[in-house]
Amino acid sequence: MEILVGLALLGKITLQWLVDGNSFSERYKITVLASQVDSDLTDFPVYVDLNSMPSAFFNTVRSNGGDIIITESDSVTKVPVELVVIDVVAKMGELHFKGNISSSIDTNFFVYVGNTNLSQPSRTATFGSENVWDSNYRVVQHMQQDPSGSAPQMIDSTSNGFNGTSAGSMTSADLVPGQIADNLDFDGTDDAIEAGDAADIGDNNHTLEFWMKIDSLADQGSPIATQDTSANDFIGFNVFKNAQKLQFITRPASEPTLLLNLITTNNEFTSTIDRFSVVWVKEGFAFADQTMYKNGATVT
Repeated sequence: MEILVGLALLGKITLQWLVDGNSFSERYKITVLASQVDSDLTDFPVYVDLNSMPSAFFNTVRSNGGDIIITESDSVTKVPVELVVIDVVAKMGELHFKGNISSSIDTNFFVYVGNTNLSQPSRTATFGSENVWDSNYRVVQHMQQDPSGSAPQMIDSTSNGFNGTSAGSMTSADLVPGQIADNLDFDGTDDAIEAGDAADIGDNNHTLEFWMKIDSLADQGSPIATQDTSANDFIGFNVFKNAQKLQFITRPASEPTLLLNLITTNNEFTSTIDRFSVVWVKEGFAFADQTMYKNGATVT
């Protein structure tokens, strides 16, 4: 059975498989289509929406996903895996793995399950979750944790350890279904996730990417911001002018009198129902060095 899911082609092969001395009852092929890749990618974190896996996968995998391993097309070379969440009853989950992706030929990987003796490796292990994200990733927050739990609640997936602590009056009810598994619902008053100054990226070029959904078109605010008060630098994203325009602001520490303020010409947020993918790419301090995207399309 072959199932096309986004960029991935999944197929079940019912044999007994042996990988790194461990046996598995099932193997599923993931094919990243070259037609969807602009250029070759090295150590790229591939996202797998487990909601798209067949029922047989959830009937076989351990309830905590401990037996999931992924190899390259040779069925031998294992790759680092981050299993963010899995629910075998609801048949859903979120998984990322590190891979090299070709833009000229389709790239195959294999997902193995069906071994009751295995558990996911530790975060810092060779094939653990932290190694999915290389040094180019400053902080990765899935925001899948209960904000009312013990601090820090939001755990950075990278090895940088930029964990976040919930602020305000956040409760378990603020963990709600989102674009990818669960997300956080902020009240717009005092709810926040605070990571201190640790995640400051200084004057470096960077890409900021996230999903968001707004509750009101009449409000405005700053969903994401980081500031090093000692260096006077600032990076922030705002929902501006009655919550319908995108605004990115940056002030480099090396030039504290320079404030780069980008505001979209058009109203980009026109719905309180839809979720939006937002990306800001900064490649310098001139306006021409900034690119903003909404749902994959450039906005100005």
